Amino acid sequence: MDAEPKGPASLLFGEAETVERASRELVAQLLLHGYGLAQPPLAADDDGVRADLTPQVARLYDRLGHQRARRMCYCGPALAERVDAPWEEREILQVGAELFGHGELAAAIEVASLAARLLGKAGVKDPHLTLGHAGLLKHVARQTLPDDPERAYEALARKDVASVLEAARPNEKAAALLRHVTAMRGAPAKLDEWFELPHADASFPHEFRDQLKEVAGALAEQEISVSVDVTGAAGAFYHSCVSFALMSGATILGYGGNYATPAGHPACGFSLNARKLPGCCDAPAAEAFAAWDNYRDPAWRAAAARLIDAGRRMEVYGSEADVPADAPSVLAADGKGGWSLESR
Repeated sequence: MDAEPKGPASLLFGEAETVERASRELVAQLLLHGYGLAQPPLAADDDGVRADLTPQVARLYDRLGHQRARRMCYCGPALAERVDAPWEEREILQVGAELFGHGELAAAIEVASLAARLLGKAGVKDPHLTLGHAGLLKHVARQTLPDDPERAYEALARKDVASVLEAARPNEKAAALLRHVTAMRGAPAKLDEWFELPHADASFPHEFRDQLKEVAGALAEQEISVSVDVTGAAGAFYHSCVSFALMSGATILGYGGNYATPAGHPACGFSLNARKLPGCCDAPAAEAFAAWDNYRDPAWRAAAARLIDAGRRMEVYGSEADVPADAPSVLAADGKGGWSLESR
């Protein structure tokens, strides 16, 4: 038998349907919120996998050649900018939205609020946002490893303080600061406490704390579940200010935050991996069960067609003996030459 083609892990039909259904719902909701659907040009890596769509959509905005605000959304296969665990696939189905032309905190609040609402609309269980701060993490990374701040940023985002210490070999005060920063996680009410640094000669710009407090407060006012993980939710290196992780329980679905386009225009957006949704959403349930061995009966076919036209989800088995005993409703003979949905 031929080997399975190289690419993302296969999805079973139930999982694939959850991904398709949820991604369609996400895009439909984004359109309703005024985010126009964009299809960036195909830019693939050596294996034929499309690169992260966010920078491509940003370049598309830059090519429009104007400064006015614009909202765009997108959906398609892509290569993840980062993975959160060694076993995760880098090939994803990326769904995202970008607000171009606005880079202030109001944009972050709009986009983060939208992301939280969309998780609920997609049926995600236990949806919440975890706030981070890419600007703060860059500040620390540049002070710690000035020759390669991106390397330090990625390591600290993974809470991998040991590799940064090994590369930078800082003094004990700097090492204590790194450990302190990566431990800044919990309720937003602790932000003031966290910004009391372990050494008097160490400091962070207070604007970082104030920005996190403003966004967290605005989300809480909308009854959005929010927590803080300053480094763990910092997002990609191109993010610049407040950032956030989209969560379902302990599962990270994606990231968002403020950044600048390649041409320097302010922007804020988010994207998620729709392939993670099967484990975070309830599987679609069948509403009508039926047996295929009745298909020769025109009345059965007509009854099945009426159910499907009415939007009732069918699940068809080979014979009546194969239909599960606990099926909630079955297409059954009505004793009058016809067929109807019978509740059990």
